[in-house]
Amino acid sequence: MKLLGKKPSRPTPAPARDERGQISILLGGMMLTFVFFFAFVVNTGMLVNAKINLQNAADLAAYAGASVQARQLNQIAFLNYEMRRQYKKFLFRYYVMGNMSQQKFPRPDTGGNAVLWSPDGTQKYGLPVVCVTFKKEDNGCKLDKIPGIAKPKFAAFDAITKVLTQHLEQLEKIKEENCTQMASANSLLLSLWLWNTDPDFKHLNTNLYDSQPKIRDILSLMQSLGAGLGLVPRELMLRARINTLTTYLNQPGEKDLDLEKIQNLKTITTPEPPMNERKIQAFLSAYYTLGNHAFPGADVKMDELLPETLMRLKDIRVKFDAYAIDFENGANGECKPLAIQDGVRDPLPVGVSKDPDYLTYYAIRLRAKARLLFSPFGDLELTAYSAAQPFGSRIGPELKDSDFLRPSRPQFDLSGKNAVVFTANAVPNLPIRPNEGAGPGQGWDREDVMRSFFSGFMPPGPSGTMSPTVTGEDIARAYQFAMAPNPYEVGKYTIPTDVEDEEFMKNFDTGRNLAFWAPIAPRSKNSGADSEIQNLLAGFMDAGSPDQQKAREAAKTALTYYLQRLRKGEGEMLDSPSSSPPEGFNIAHLADPTRPRPQNADVPALTLPGGILETDPHKLRTSWADVNSGEVEKAGRVGYSVKFVSFELLQSKQIRSDGRAQHKNPIPTSDGTVEADTQLLWH
Repeated sequence: MKLLGKKPSRPTPAPARDERGQISILLGGMMLTFVFFFAFVVNTGMLVNAKINLQNAADLAAYAGASVQARQLNQIAFLNYEMRRQYKKFLFRYYVMGNMSQQKFPRPDTGGNAVLWSPDGTQKYGLPVVCVTFKKEDNGCKLDKIPGIAKPKFAAFDAITKVLTQHLEQLEKIKEENCTQMASANSLLLSLWLWNTDPDFKHLNTNLYDSQPKIRDILSLMQSLGAGLGLVPRELMLRARINTLTTYLNQPGEKDLDLEKIQNLKTITTPEPPMNERKIQAFLSAYYTLGNHAFPGADVKMDELLPETLMRLKDIRVKFDAYAIDFENGANGECKPLAIQDGVRDPLPVGVSKDPDYLTYYAIRLRAKARLLFSPFGDLELTAYSAAQPFGSRIGPELKDSDFLRPSRPQFDLSGKNAVVFTANAVPNLPIRPNEGAGPGQGWDREDVMRSFFSGFMPPGPSGTMSPTVTGEDIARAYQFAMAPNPYEVGKYTIPTDVEDEEFMKNFDTGRNLAFWAPIAPRSKNSGADSEIQNLLAGFMDAGSPDQQKAREAAKTALTYYLQRLRKGEGEMLDSPSSSPPEGFNIAHLADPTRPRPQNADVPALTLPGGILETDPHKLRTSWADVNSGEVEKAGRVGYSVKFVSFELLQSKQIRSDGRAQHKNPIPTSDGTVEADTQLLWH
């Protein structure tokens, strides 16, 4: 039986929970991961891009700094070759102009034998001796001696004989005066070629010889033969210019360079603007490459990682004797020729060579803060290193005395009233052809060479003969031949030249002039520069005959006037006034050594018979002569180029400019950070 009643009630279920939005937590985590990953990718890309840009900027900075070094090396090399050219100018004066009054000079071709230095072809001097005549009919330099005038024996009550004797004695006195004047002329001319400091004789004529009318008259005859600076002051000034450029190149490296410092360096004028050119060019090359977007300009800093010495030059110095004919009145009215000696007693700089122990290079560290979009640490400082090196050329070879001098054993009398015996026992000389020396019968001491250089006096044209009167224009033309490059110098010197088909390698303007900043003294030493040069010159003037001492004192005095002219930009002109600007104290002027001084650039190269000149610009190029590119090799280069160099090689000291051993000036590592970084740099 069923019981009737209510059904039992069920329990009421709890309300269901709201699960909407649970996926958002997962999506949020995923989005955050994606954002972090995106930020990482973006920051990494920006960081890599910033690092690449910074490295590119560092490379450009290193290249720009090394390019300044390369240009300074080229200018030093040009001045070094100019020192050699000036030595050749003196050789031309001493060998050719000083001896062309001899009876048989130049002699016929005899197969290139040594020159027979002799007045009449019989009695030898054994070496060049200056003896000049100013009139074609004069023969004082063509005689072994000038005999006295024979006088008739005096007869008692012979009035005619007495009068004749008196006139002959007057003629004898005139001959003795001429004899003395010829001696003074020869000695003075040689002294001018060595010591002259008044190129156009403005002060020598008017101020220094007023009390000596005979000497003044001789000087007036020498306006063409002796014009221009002498060898010694010219070489000293060229060496001083090289020393200034060396000071620029060896400027110590500077740390923490930024835009503010660079702008200050650009505006200051002391001690010397070119001293700062390297760091200014390097920093600005990096700064303008980076721009101001990824790298705040104020945070870009550059450190120059340079040793104390980037280049050291070795002086090439020589001392030598030179001779002129002096005449001494002897017994029986005889005018006896003697040799008076002049020359350089102390070693004179005639060139420089680069010490291969010291490598010229430019290494930098560039630091900058990179802006990143999602960096929790703010801007991140990055560092890049780079180094570059001038390469591919040379300043000049390291030479010795035997490359500049010919041993001398004079075969004439050195005694007499004006005798001053020096001790060099050598006369100047230079090799001309490849594999040649400077000994007897070599270089300038050859008949064929003398004959070729003598022909330089002859104007171009069909006549081919020398005019009876040698003009200043003739002498200037002959100098150009004498100072032109020769086969011996090819590949040994950086010779400034232009190739007409190479538009990017031009050194000379349309007047064949090359000018560049190369002060005789840096501005920091400017106040004492004049006295320093005067003291240098005086150091070579401590001996000589009375006539020579007069010429030396005149040179010392005239040097004061010449330095004043230099500071006004009114120094010596290269060749003729019509085509050459004057040199200045700060500006060096060089002439194209391979071409005449024209009014246009299409004048052909200098040529002389005998194969003693090499003026083909293509053959004178000194760099990039052995490279993989045939076109580049064919074109060649003049002077230094720039290449990047690894820090590993700089630190290991495995590269030297001659490739033989280690260099002595690696990157300084006093900065611990630099040392730690550079040990890991292999590129």
